[in-house]
Amino acid sequence: MTRTAALWLTLCVAVPVQAAIDVEVEGLSGELLDNVELRLAIAQADSRKDLDQSMVAALHQQAPDEIRTALQPFGYYRPEIDARLEGEAPNWRARYQVQPGPRTHIRVVDFHIDGAGHDDFERERRRISRRLLSGIPLLHSDYENFKSLLATAAYSRGYLDARYTRSELRIFPEDNAADVHLTYDTGPQYFFGPVTVDQGGAEQPLEPEFVARYVSSIRQGEVFEP
Repeated sequence: MTRTAALWLTLCVAVPVQAAIDVEVEGLSGELLDNVELRLAIAQADSRKDLDQSMVAALHQQAPDEIRTALQPFGYYRPEIDARLEGEAPNWRARYQVQPGPRTHIRVVDFHIDGAGHDDFERERRRISRRLLSGIPLLHSDYENFKSLLATAAYSRGYLDARYTRSELRIFPEDNAADVHLTYDTGPQYFFGPVTVDQGGAEQPLEPEFVARYVSSIRQGEVFEP
């Protein structure tokens, strides 16, 4: 084969081209933008090797719903989204102009503590009441943090059966409003009973002095603290 023929064959060999999608989200910044970019499947698609026109079109079609979902934890339930896809394989340009719209605010806070520990959580009740207020912007993470705050406090004070009997965050997008309904039942408080140590059958039983030192820190009648 001549050098000319070999060169011609080399030039005719198809070289795979890496597909790429240039994604841009406009109109958002900070945490809103970060969460949208994290949830956009089309923004994560560059690493895929099976990209083609139909797949990119499908990813682009689902993008507005992904943007809406990403904005909801920050209280934005009525965004306006202008989505555009340009180009063809192997390069595409996806543009999303987003107006987050009005922010949802908390309208109603309905919060109750039932059970034996009704009067034991005044400190937590005040903390929650100061930060979960009617009229403030809705932030889902605050709502979840408030729920965890009370659950953690109850468990640490021996209310091992405590649970939420009602836990609702109701959204009314047309009113830009959210209603919070929380009812927490502490159940009974647990206390230490008599302490017994049975080492029967142990191949290497613990030294009595060690056992006594450990057991002495537990007093019958004290609140059980896990």
